Amino acid sequence: MLVMCSGGVDSVVLAHLMRALPRGSQPSTIGLLWLDHGLRDTTRDEHAVTDLAAALGVELHCVRCAPGELALQARRDVSGVPGAARTWRYHVAETIAHDHGYSMIVTGHTADDQIETALHRMLSSSGSHGLAGMRVARPLGSAQLVRPLLTTTRDEVVAVAREAGLAWVEDPSNIDTRFRRNELRHRIIPALDAAYPGARHAIARTTQRAAAQVSVEQSLARALLRAHTRVEPASSPEVADTSVLDTRSIHDLEPAARHAVLAEWLRIAGAGRALSTRTLHAVDALIHQAAPTGVVAIGGARVRRDGYDLTFTPHTSLHRKEST
Repeated sequence: MLVMCSGGVDSVVLAHLMRALPRGSQPSTIGLLWLDHGLRDTTRDEHAVTDLAAALGVELHCVRCAPGELALQARRDVSGVPGAARTWRYHVAETIAHDHGYSMIVTGHTADDQIETALHRMLSSSGSHGLAGMRVARPLGSAQLVRPLLTTTRDEVVAVAREAGLAWVEDPSNIDTRFRRNELRHRIIPALDAAYPGARHAIARTTQRAAAQVSVEQSLARALLRAHTRVEPASSPEVADTSVLDTRSIHDLEPAARHAVLAEWLRIAGAGRALSTRTLHAVDALIHQAAPTGVVAIGGARVRRDGYDLTFTPHTSLHRKEST
């Protein structure tokens, strides 16, 4: 098990809980992953996580982002630097898990993080999938990404840490309300709680219902996609494979159903966080336009129409083609 640990209270408590599991339930190997994004001075964080790893008797993996790497990635990510940092974190976690044989990657996301994520995505027009928030578990490369604290509030996590006498560090950027997530955390959600008592619980319930609805949509969409998509192998190892969807199978579906299928296809193909309601409508418009060809950009990737076929080309393929 690989615990993504920043030194903050949620990840510190998570690491202690994983190490305290009874024999038979405890993973055979536990490691901590600490990441330096290169955006601020993280000396205190590194010392705290180093001490934590020594106290728990587990292996520590420290990875630093190359100078300028996040700024370069942010140009391709619709979420800017926060989105690029998130993408980099999960890419590193996937790589470390694969190289060291960890079958599970765990994070300290809490119920508060879930509410903030759902609101942020809803306000960013990401549809029902956004409102569903983060999944408790999902594949990440050869491992499973799991969020064990997703139904536990931040206050409950802090209470556990204080009762156990655990030490943690606070990221000063978490109080900077120039970041949208922090503005939600420190201003908007407290204001909702004050105006509508129980707002957090109502949002949490809505998120759970949306997650159930999304699960049904995905199951139905994948059943259709299995019959009407194909993968075209890349022409060289430097270029990613492309996914092709025959649109005749979905052309006459009701718009909501067609959008659900298109969204699932794009997610499976690799659109990731670049997928929004606006881009989804743009891709849908390709199917019904009079011209038999057309292109829609999705982040650094693209969707191309040729006759009845829609082809998704990942940004890695585009970037590598341009650089060769």
